[in-house]
Amino acid sequence: MSKNQTLMAGVDLGGTSMQVLIVDGKNAILAATKARTERSKKPAALTDDIAGAVEDATSKAGLKRRDLAAVSIGAPGSVDRHRGVVHDAPNLGWDEYPLGPELEKRLRVPVLVDNDVNVGTVGEHALGAGAGANNLMGIFVGTGPSRLDARAWCSKSWRSETRAG
Repeated sequence: MSKNQTLMAGVDLGGTSMQVLIVDGKNAILAATKARTERSKKPAALTDDIAGAVEDATSKAGLKRRDLAAVSIGAPGSVDRHRGVVHDAPNLGWDEYPLGPELEKRLRVPVLVDNDVNVGTVGEHALGAGAGANNLMGIFVGTGPSRLDARAWCSKSWRSETRAG
């Protein structure tokens, strides 16, 4: 298979586990893997784990990494999706971590990073319970810390959006 068949890896990075799907251009799932998220690891080591999980799923689908057109990852916390930077992921202990660029170095394919709830809501709107709806709002309950300074989270998210344009 080749990139022109629009093969993608989708990663759901959670505080306790990560899941990777390999899908074709019609959103058919070719392979899926799940691994534990080792939150105690430094960001670079956890990025190595994410890259390894993508490699495992790609192999399970009978493909090679170069067959992927891109990787999309939903990360917890405040994310600058234009730069692929996770501003603040309290359940991972990340602050201003360039997940997208770091993952691109490891996988050598384009990487899109966005907030996990945004990505999940888009998925539900395209293929899930919200398919066909004109409007959809997603609310996800996660495994992150019970206390979150919402003002700081919103402020960082707002700043990244206004800087990006």
